[in-house]
Amino acid sequence: MTDDILDSIQPQAELNEEGLNELAQLTQWARWNAILSLLAMVCSFSTNLYTAVKFPEAPDAISSFITAILGALLSLLLNTTLLSATGKLKTSIAGYDQELFNMGLAKLTKYFKITGILTIIALVFITIAIISGLSAIATRQ
Repeated sequence: MTDDILDSIQPQAELNEEGLNELAQLTQWARWNAILSLLAMVCSFSTNLYTAVKFPEAPDAISSFITAILGALLSLLLNTTLLSATGKLKTSIAGYDQELFNMGLAKLTKYFKITGILTIIALVFITIAIISGLSAIATRQ
């Protein structure tokens, strides 16, 4: 009964040729974004690995390497999710496969949820750092 009500409320959307072209361009640019982000992650990780191996006595070498590992894992999670989404969307557009299209949109939704949560967390840390810095400046005067 509830499914009948939901089906009657939800609008049925169909993509015309222009919409399909726009979606194809979106998947192409998202794929490039994921690939370039993975390359940037590899460069960053290898630089931190080189620094940690070459200069192990540096006080921040180990903490920098641990941070690089965490960043690499997050980047890997996000970008593989984005690559998976773009692959499914691209295949669904070519073959008009609704199930693959839905799976691709679900992956894209997951990508944006993770990105949004990480952005909120980063903004909280930045706000804390700004408040801490301002309060430290205020107490020195």
